[in-house]
Amino acid sequence: VDEEVDTNTMRKRSAATLDKVTERFGPLVLPLVLPELEARLGSPSSWVREAAILALGALQTGAEDSLEAYLPTLFPYLLEHMAHPGSPALREISCWTVGRYLGWAVQQAWPEGAESTPNVTTLLPLLQALLARVGDSSKKVQQFACSTLAIFVEACADQGCEGVLRPPYLRPLIETLLQALASYQVKSCVIMYDTLGTLCDVVSEDLSADPALCDLLLPPLLARWQHTQDADPLVFPVFECLASCAAAAKLNFQAYALPVYQRCAALVEKVLISCATGAVDPSTGEPLDPGLAAAAVDLIDGLARGVGHNFAALLDSDARACVAAGQPVGSGGAERLLRLLRQCLEDDEDEVRQSALGLVGDLACHCPSVFTGAGNGDEAATLAAEQLAHASASGNGHGHGNGHGNTGVGLGAASAVVELLVKSMSPAMSRQVCSNAVWALGELAVAFGAPLVAPFAAAAAVGPLSALLARDDCHPNLLENVAGTLGRLALCCPEALAPHAERFAPTWLLALQSLSGDEERDQSFRGLVRLCPLAWEPLVATRYPDFLSAVASWTYYDDPAPELKSQIQEVINHASRQLSEQAGAAGAGGVDPNLYLGALEDGYRTYLLTEFRFG
Repeated sequence: VDEEVDTNTMRKRSAATLDKVTERFGPLVLPLVLPELEARLGSPSSWVREAAILALGALQTGAEDSLEAYLPTLFPYLLEHMAHPGSPALREISCWTVGRYLGWAVQQAWPEGAESTPNVTTLLPLLQALLARVGDSSKKVQQFACSTLAIFVEACADQGCEGVLRPPYLRPLIETLLQALASYQVKSCVIMYDTLGTLCDVVSEDLSADPALCDLLLPPLLARWQHTQDADPLVFPVFECLASCAAAAKLNFQAYALPVYQRCAALVEKVLISCATGAVDPSTGEPLDPGLAAAAVDLIDGLARGVGHNFAALLDSDARACVAAGQPVGSGGAERLLRLLRQCLEDDEDEVRQSALGLVGDLACHCPSVFTGAGNGDEAATLAAEQLAHASASGNGHGHGNGHGNTGVGLGAASAVVELLVKSMSPAMSRQVCSNAVWALGELAVAFGAPLVAPFAAAAAVGPLSALLARDDCHPNLLENVAGTLGRLALCCPEALAPHAERFAPTWLLALQSLSGDEERDQSFRGLVRLCPLAWEPLVATRYPDFLSAVASWTYYDDPAPELKSQIQEVINHASRQLSEQAGAAGAGGVDPNLYLGALEDGYRTYLLTEFRFG
């Protein structure tokens, strides 16, 4: 052992080793460790107790289930030591260990019984203990407490206990966090910004519904954002935090939106110019970090999600401000944003391209008129909505087109963006870039329908989307996005996909089983049943068990809408008739459904026989 390794590092290494051993051997470790742990937790020495609490946290990875019987006693002990007056080290390590067991702690708010609702008041002592440490005099305790509070917020959201974060508790929670932030130094501020952003994500409904809460939260955060220079190390966390606040506050952010947008757009321009020319920041003598452009684009994204359709009016205000300042027409507004977007979509830095792709998808979802210019966006969006409604009503289609002869309403800018999206779907790109590009294409398909995406649908489906589906190492999130986007393309332009269905049918049918988003799942299965008549052989005739497995995966989700269920039944009816005809031609009698249901797992087979008719 290196004699120069300090004691603190050896402690950390010992805890990390215990964590790995417990992860590997799980409950087998606990009988060996528990007697020593119990003795040390009761030691009169604060240093011994601190080491024991560290070891308790390290045991969580593999032994939490085995420790569950002891946690009702251990957790109050940890909360007591979080407030230990004489030892900051005890307070900080207790905060960390509490964070390791927060999943268990939040679960205790649920009484016994499947139909129960959580008693969130039982979580108030824990929340109050964490908030007390957020205001601790020790910087390290502040940082551990903020991190643990963020974990607590996420755990409450995950387990349906967010009520403890909502009114009447939300205002004092925000007040406490802002009061602490006012006294924090840089490292504590970084963690606090993350905690505030996490809280905004969880309580967005309450913030958007209560202007008074937004008036409490936004002015101090905006003041700090305004005084944070581009070269400041806090620029990234404060931009990220404000993006979450803007998205959560919705129209309550509108009064602050224009100067925020203008700074972000100017920053993106400055970074892109710096990267292209090698220009340096005068304040640092260094080239600008491309990550600044990504942070600014993410904040613009938060604005778009927050103010929604009013984002177009925000861009109009920017255009007027640029003209009033003597700048040429087109130097502001939607033209400026689309110009910056296209540049970011072709940037060499993955983080810049990833953020730009996310903004494309959110603009398509929340304010599609940005892509089409004033007056045209609503018409294009209405046209797409009519098309999707027609697709839903026409069901399996049987030769129906998209129902529209109009092939575009000012879609030039959107078409240029779609071309760049398809390029970004290459498997050679990073997973995050690829996933955002695939998702954004699906959102544009929903927003504009066949007039925009039909010219690109076949190339996307035959090329990158099929290639991504075929990858054995395709990440689950990316796989879901591919399945959802193919379904949305099939819904709005099935004729473009049908000739190429053989390329993606087997892997798509498999991927549809794990598609979890309610809206994406609904639209994708509507696309599937609309494509089936046009690509019957690859989707149904030769892969009927795969088709049925995809349908049966609804057993794990909320039931499909009645009209979608009826459309699926039509496909099953047609397949049953076809199988009966084939059996008759072969001299056999009727077709036993078990001939094609028998290959499915029991849960799938039970669901299908319960929810659909076979015969």
